[in-house]
Amino acid sequence: MRERAAAWMRALHAGPLEEKDPNEHFAERKRLYELYLDTAGALIVHDSAEIIDKDMARTKVLGCAPDTPGDYLDLPDFSGSIKRESVRRVLRVYSTTNKTVGYVQGMNVLCALLYCVIDLEISSTFSESVTYFCFFNLMVDLGDLFSEKMDDSSVGARGQARKILCILKKQDKGLYAAVSKLNLFETTSFHLKWMFLMFSSEFSVPETLVLWDRFFLEAPKYQMLPYFSAATLMLLRRSIIGQPSHQVFSTLQALSVSPAAALKKAEVLFQKDLHG
Repeated sequence: MRERAAAWMRALHAGPLEEKDPNEHFAERKRLYELYLDTAGALIVHDSAEIIDKDMARTKVLGCAPDTPGDYLDLPDFSGSIKRESVRRVLRVYSTTNKTVGYVQGMNVLCALLYCVIDLEISSTFSESVTYFCFFNLMVDLGDLFSEKMDDSSVGARGQARKILCILKKQDKGLYAAVSKLNLFETTSFHLKWMFLMFSSEFSVPETLVLWDRFFLEAPKYQMLPYFSAATLMLLRRSIIGQPSHQVFSTLQALSVSPAAALKKAEVLFQKDLHG
């Protein structure tokens, strides 16, 4: 887990440079974060604060730590406060420091998972501030997915759906024809949940963390998502081609695929595109 958190911080440009003392780096980041935190209360829109509070009240992270079977967010931290509150504050600060996107439902899940992984490695004194910078930088790459104004761009929700279809058209014309005939990307929102939450709602936390290890290796961080989505659909091929629409919708709402198998296939698809 320690190696994972360090790798994520490097990938998200929130870790210390090699020549810099880690504690000094984290202390500097914490001071900057606290400046943002001081102004967040006055700047945050009431509706956003209310939505964040409601979303965080029902957010759970199960199985993040091997020796912690319960909800990691409800463990006390060094000051006795609840970790859930740390994530809530990060989201509130983010909603004020990035008004272009603001807070959108689903961000709570991404932020909570980031926090739990980081909190397991570094001192709880710094875990909240480091999570903020990791989350902010992740949203630099993923933010357009959450913005309705950017839906039709190549990195927006519809643009990413087109990318998935493009991959299928090149790699599995039969599946592409079936998906197109069913008009899956227009009549259902399965792919939005997959991409907004980076598949965290489809698999267990330990499985999701392994996926994110791979996703975070790319820049931008969403780059593997359409390939993993296409790979998942290809593994479900028999449950899609020739099946009635209601059955296909049910299949996509409750995935029954191996994330390891989907990741392996996604890697092949990605490399084919990368190298022509």
